[in-house]
Amino acid sequence: MLSLSQVKTHESSWDPDTAQVTLNTRLDARLVPHGSGMRLDYGHVVVLDNFIDEPHRQALLDLLTKPEWDHSEGPPTDKWERETADGAGLPKTWGLKDSVLQQLAKGDMPAMQEVHTRLAKLYPDFTIAHMPSDMIQHRAAAADDTNDVVPGSPGPSQAANTPLSNALGHGDLRHPQTDAMLQSSQCQTEPGRHHAHPLSTSGSDDESVAEPSVDCNQFVGNAAVYGDCYTWHVDADPSAFPASPWVDTFGHYCNGDPGKHFCCAGRPLLVSLLLYLDDRWPRQWDAETLFLDDDTDIGIVVRPKCYRAVLMDQVISCNTNTDVLHRVSTPSQLAGARPRYSLVWKLAFMPKTAAQQCCIAKPAWGAPTALGSAAKIQSIQRAMLLKRKSEVHQAELQA
Repeated sequence: MLSLSQVKTHESSWDPDTAQVTLNTRLDARLVPHGSGMRLDYGHVVVLDNFIDEPHRQALLDLLTKPEWDHSEGPPTDKWERETADGAGLPKTWGLKDSVLQQLAKGDMPAMQEVHTRLAKLYPDFTIAHMPSDMIQHRAAAADDTNDVVPGSPGPSQAANTPLSNALGHGDLRHPQTDAMLQSSQCQTEPGRHHAHPLSTSGSDDESVAEPSVDCNQFVGNAAVYGDCYTWHVDADPSAFPASPWVDTFGHYCNGDPGKHFCCAGRPLLVSLLLYLDDRWPRQWDAETLFLDDDTDIGIVVRPKCYRAVLMDQVISCNTNTDVLHRVSTPSQLAGARPRYSLVWKLAFMPKTAAQQCCIAKPAWGAPTALGSAAKIQSIQRAMLLKRKSEVHQAELQA
């Protein structure tokens, strides 16, 4: 039985209404497999201001650095190392050492539990768990002797998704018995972030150690500095996970698919939560988080801002090369050696009832703003509706 680690929470008086919904948008519309047919699917990005407050922001930053640390000197090297990259072969950037990531995974820090509690209060209809890295990652070396799925190739039940540039439907989700699958015990995964060998000792130069075929670690720490190289990337795609306990439980599916499954009442929605941790970050220092609609090359720019949180679907489509494509913008030279700090949670939103669909865009916030390919679909739908109304009106006149 797949065992997931539910995020640790505590008592809190925080009111979700105090968070300001600064951005609620959908993009990257495309057709994806659904049963014997297709459905129209979207990716979502949500920006919340005032999600955390000063004591918790400072506590998280102190955990990732040190109290009273002079950030103009760059990140402290006893907690950060240049062993991180957005993809294979790219120049290394600053990432958290495994010892810090393991401390984050324990979830015992009050500031961490406050973040979890606020997220749980914001989304009370879902059970929120950490992505089970050890239940998803499978060493590539094992694929040589098995029928494991290799990233970039279709899964056993995977059908190719259809970009809107090629065709012009939408999603569903479900889950087994939540209580049986979720355990509040400490996470046992060894989190990392795109290390050369994420499951090995940090900084290892042993090239004989096989790399995981996917990177689904629970936390990512970023300390972007001037001169770094970042590229468009995706986080995780459940339609192309390798053979693993996760696939045994949920099969291969498009993220956000609530359809019935042979072993469960619904499937998890994989979500990334990003928090900016700097107390100030002037506009001229750049280092924004960028999102791109894959079909139209139209994007979103989100500035680093104190107390700001960003939520995004980790994958929108059934293709390892498309997701809510995103990347960090390199800090400008005006920032000097000062890093732009952020911390990312990799999460699984679990439906609590059968046929329940998980979505980070809450109905109470109104319809998400459509951008890029989603806006194209919206325009087509409006035109079809107007045409239909006109036809009905003409029929009434002739009657």
